[in-house]
Amino acid sequence: MFESDFRITSLDEVSIWGEADIYGGEELFLESVIRLAAYHARYLTNFEKLVYLVKVRRCNFSYPVSGKWQIYGQLLGRSAGSFLYELKAAGGGTLTGQFLLGTSPYTREMGTDMREFYRRRFFAYYR
Repeated sequence: MFESDFRITSLDEVSIWGEADIYGGEELFLESVIRLAAYHARYLTNFEKLVYLVKVRRCNFSYPVSGKWQIYGQLLGRSAGSFLYELKAAGGGTLTGQFLLGTSPYTREMGTDMREFYRRRFFAYYR
């Protein structure tokens, strides 16, 4: 249910918008918000890099976390191997935070399969 309830609604070079229907705890809620930024970073790297959460610089949210959420991410800065996002969400409660994402090349064992996996997922989520 979680996978099918996440959508990317719009994006440009510095921003991404999405929505999620979340029926679970804080972990699923935070994953949905961070996932939006991760897909933006993948998009900006043409799906050539593995993207992962490095650090939560700041995160404040209010309850309830279940329900329909509108999520917005703005790219604040980037380097060769990292992306810093300001993320905001509004739904049953609110969220604001800064999240640092790292990137690394896919390993040979991952090959192009992972890259294509995330590329297909991105376009499935982007409706």
